[in-house]
Amino acid sequence: MVDTSLVPVAEFSTTTTSIDEGASFTFNLDTEHFFTGDTFFWKILSATTDDFAAVTGEVTVTETSDSSPSLRKGTTSITITTVADSTTEGPESYTLALYKDSGHTTNLNTVGNVTHATTSFTIN
Repeated sequence: MVDTSLVPVAEFSTTTTSIDEGASFTFNLDTEHFFTGDTFFWKILSATTDDFAAVTGEVTVTETSDSSPSLRKGTTSITITTVADSTTEGPESYTLALYKDSGHTTNLNTVGNVTHATTSFTIN
């Protein structure tokens, strides 16, 4: 029997909210109610490969040592690599979103009409 009352969640943590073109940075994600090996998907909204090495991807969860059968804490990370172009632009803001499916149709961390599955960052 599978307990479906425990909704998988992932929370972003990063000290970087602004980077220069051509740089990379990592979002760390702390998860709950995922098993080791569970996968979820990410997408940078309104982005193209002109600005990023990849605009979508997937990550796999690893349970942490303080995990328990009722909480199943885990961790994973997403590294974003920007592309330096020859166009002079002002700062551009993007949103990184998390999804349960590879088609990017079902947000992760959605409770009712509130979604906690996004975070914003700026490329200088």
